[in-house]
Amino acid sequence: MTILKADKVSKQGTMIGTHVGERTFNYLSLYCVAKKTLKSRILTKLFLDWISKQKLVYSEPKLLKMIIDEIKTQRRKKRYRTMSLDEFREITEEELLRKKVPIDYIAKILLEIE
Repeated sequence: MTILKADKVSKQGTMIGTHVGERTFNYLSLYCVAKKTLKSRILTKLFLDWISKQKLVYSEPKLLKMIIDEIKTQRRKKRYRTMSLDEFREITEEELLRKKVPIDYIAKILLEIE
């Protein structure tokens, strides 16, 4: 039997995680018990607020352009110039997949690599 219970959150979406200091974790735990809420609710709200502010400055097309520009800069470096375009695209695709970039964005990025 639970005395201090917060509502459950349905497990929708993708899990992300981070490490925080012990004092931060302890305060967050204490706050959640006192306010009968969940850590995930607080963090989700913080993420959503942060994302909405970032989108005002960095739209998705702007972020894609920044990534494409960086990839093009890397392509000009000596270590990548000797690679064929297909090889370079392949390692770029692997890295973007590893970083969990959605496949439709990866396709747009790869089309821009020359």
